Amino acid sequence: MGDEANKFLQTNLSSIKSSMKDSVMPDKYVLLAANIDEKFQAYYFFYLPFITMAWSRLGFQPIVLLVTTKDGDLNNFNNQNGPAMATVKYLIDLGATLKLVKSDEGYDLMTSLICRMFVGALDFLGEEDYVITSDSDLIPIMPEYYETEDTDGITAWNSECCGRFTYKNRSYQMYPMGHIGMKKKHWKGVMNLASDTEINSKAIAGLISDFFSQKYVKKNNKIAKGDPTWIADQTILSQKIEVYTSDLNKAKLIKKPFEGMRLDRSQNDDTLNYLMDYKFDKLTDFHAFQSNYLNKWNIISKLLEKLFTRDTYKILYSYFSEFKQAINSQN
Repeated sequence: MGDEANKFLQTNLSSIKSSMKDSVMPDKYVLLAANIDEKFQAYYFFYLPFITMAWSRLGFQPIVLLVTTKDGDLNNFNNQNGPAMATVKYLIDLGATLKLVKSDEGYDLMTSLICRMFVGALDFLGEEDYVITSDSDLIPIMPEYYETEDTDGITAWNSECCGRFTYKNRSYQMYPMGHIGMKKKHWKGVMNLASDTEINSKAIAGLISDFFSQKYVKKNNKIAKGDPTWIADQTILSQKIEVYTSDLNKAKLIKKPFEGMRLDRSQNDDTLNYLMDYKFDKLTDFHAFQSNYLNKWNIISKLLEKLFTRDTYKILYSYFSEFKQAINSQN
């Protein structure tokens, strides 16, 4: 980063943090997770600063679980993964709450896929704090869709997306992990967490083994997109929510089908530009690019300019530039 850009960053971050605090309710949080040891699919953490700022815009304080096999704490952490360290640096500067989650070697993908289910083990949250999950490639846009009318209940957004599944001869509706929200006390109750539960790969392996079997506890190179381990989080959570709300009657379940329109990576650039130019008030979210994502900055930046103030956009552009430089240094 050049001297001028660095000076801008330092002089404007405090005002951006202040505006974030003004817009965020202290008891509403969004939880994301990413494997920051990943070097070949860095898009899994690339979008985090954009997503956390988008959630702050909607009134949610961001929490990010950073999964790593490396030791250390946030004060001295460096996993020698330049792009990830750029992401961590900007998340800290932008005021996100970060927590390192330790994974055993070779199980960091599985750990990052499942760890959001352990919201109830975050000791810095109060029992009445409301926490919604978010994917690391999904940028929220429409404020109305993400309103939490009943924070005492459990809300599943995009609730009709995923059909049904059978577990132990009983049929359950599948809810996406994209957005499920409830108070911390309900996260603890749904997952039946012990008071001393820690978030790590050992706890996650135990959860998967108990729910399915040991064969679904897989190393990174054995997990395929869409296989039972890949979707274990939403499978397990959907089943446990049904038991908690229907069988035990501990909370009300609120289903929110998808509303509006989605900007999606499957659409071509002309369609994406048209939707942003003429249908922006109908857009609910952006399902962000994975392949060739750094060469899609013209689309990403257009969305960011529509979502944020000019000063915030400049900060995020500085992040993009630093991230891209780190990627190029690896190649």
